[in-house]
Amino acid sequence: MKRRGVIWISFVLVLVMAVSLFAACGKKNDDSKDNSKTNTNSSASDDTQKENSDQQTPEEGGDGTPEQTTPEEKDFFPLEEKTEFSLWTVDNGMMTPGYEATDTAALVEEATNVHLKVAWVTANEAQEKFGLMIASGDIPDMVYSGVNSYYTGGPIQAVKDGLFLEMTDLIDQYMPTYKAILDSNEQLKKDVTADDGKRYSLYSIYMDDNMNLDTNLNFIGMAVRKDWLDEAGLEMPVTIDDWTEALTAFKNRGVESPLMIGNNGRIQCGAFLTAYGVLEGFYMDGDTVKFGPAEPGYKEYLQQMKDWYDAGLLDQNFTANNAYALTELENIGGDKTGMCSIWWQFGGTSVKGMGYPVADDYFLAYAPNPVLNENDPVRGASQPSMVSAQLCVNSNVTGERLETLCRYLDYHYTKESMYYHFYGEENVHYTVESDGKASYSAMMTEDSELNVHEMRIAHLSNWVGALATGVDYAAHEKGNDECLDMQSAWDADYSLVYPPFATMTGEETEEFNVIYTSITTLVDEMSTKCILGVESLDTYDSYVEQLYQYGLQRCIDLKQAAYDRYQNR
Repeated sequence: MKRRGVIWISFVLVLVMAVSLFAACGKKNDDSKDNSKTNTNSSASDDTQKENSDQQTPEEGGDGTPEQTTPEEKDFFPLEEKTEFSLWTVDNGMMTPGYEATDTAALVEEATNVHLKVAWVTANEAQEKFGLMIASGDIPDMVYSGVNSYYTGGPIQAVKDGLFLEMTDLIDQYMPTYKAILDSNEQLKKDVTADDGKRYSLYSIYMDDNMNLDTNLNFIGMAVRKDWLDEAGLEMPVTIDDWTEALTAFKNRGVESPLMIGNNGRIQCGAFLTAYGVLEGFYMDGDTVKFGPAEPGYKEYLQQMKDWYDAGLLDQNFTANNAYALTELENIGGDKTGMCSIWWQFGGTSVKGMGYPVADDYFLAYAPNPVLNENDPVRGASQPSMVSAQLCVNSNVTGERLETLCRYLDYHYTKESMYYHFYGEENVHYTVESDGKASYSAMMTEDSELNVHEMRIAHLSNWVGALATGVDYAAHEKGNDECLDMQSAWDADYSLVYPPFATMTGEETEEFNVIYTSITTLVDEMSTKCILGVESLDTYDSYVEQLYQYGLQRCIDLKQAAYDRYQNR
């Protein structure tokens, strides 16, 4: 029996969040440590986006990529005696039927003689369970993403509180592969280093099949049914007026929801907002931090959304059909919408291979964020990312066991490990074509019950902690390399983006969270009410005044201070 709906939802959790947490039974930390710092409000990270810069010349390892295998690694693994480490994470859909039962786990264990014990919680209970874990002191050897998501002050404060290890010297001593990757790109090195010059966690790092840093991967953006544009005799829309024309054409052909947006009245990729020179949260005006929903451009955006809603061009049930980060494939494959936010793997003809009965000429093309005037620069709301979530190491791991753990983590940044996680075993799960590219084998592509995506979930696992994270596999698994080819449509000017690696101190974060919660609530309520027509835009100025009464200026000042420190790294 096929389980595409459930698997699609799980797969989305992987990409939206890259927010995986690692859990298992670990050693108890000293009861005297301060375990009261768990953050019950993670809103400080709501506006965090990923940042990137042009790739610098790497320290070459023969083929022009960072050196991937060191003599120490070759001699160190496999261990003579079996060793076990534990991790704690959210079930992300790539752990079915459980990481330890996958072929990936067996391959990595054979190569290292390390058994990885992974326990997990559901996404809905992750924050609560993380808090309970910290309070109990029963912390596993490693925690992935939970510390930066749910601990007030993130990894820096957690290390200062004695719960986890500062990693700078450990990286230099025992992690040559990871260090070489960081050293290959100055922007990457700056982003993963704290204001004090130290490194408090490890990051998953996006790399292509040749182990080059991927500095151009946009995860999410706007997409348009190109076959419907062709049918209407229209080009890819560029300006807001062009989008209005295309949306009207889609409505006239009977499309239920020509454009779908989030239940907060916005889209994560910033589409339409960027046309008015603002973002949905904090953004940069030169070197000055501003808050989008308090600026005139946000009011103009709300007016445009209201106009489209009144004209039936916007999903009439957007408050229930939440399409903030992405649009459900059922709506795309079911011809219910023609313009939407989508993850990069699902463009082109991808849904044809996922069981949706779309037309023969179906094609979902990536579209740039719209502009007001044809010659305006296309602006992006989040820069392509080189890294995802962070892993922290328990301070109770010491001595030879700590060295082994660090080298085990370093192994996960090698090409062998990346292929085990994303492709499997050569000549079993994949083969190498004449052009050197990996291609999934008949075992993965010709199963009578499961498609290749479902086979990957059943046999492989890719999101199990900080590691070299493959980016090419998703296109390969759908036989849809056009997804990668269309990435350039999402290229943009990222000067509005607030640097995601500009970090506040623990004290600043606590203060920020207390204030910002009420601000985001007010923004979301005002946005939806204005689009629906429940609230008049004539009250916008009084709404902005209320934001400042709630403490918006203090939040801006805290963000500005973090930005200034980041610039001085």
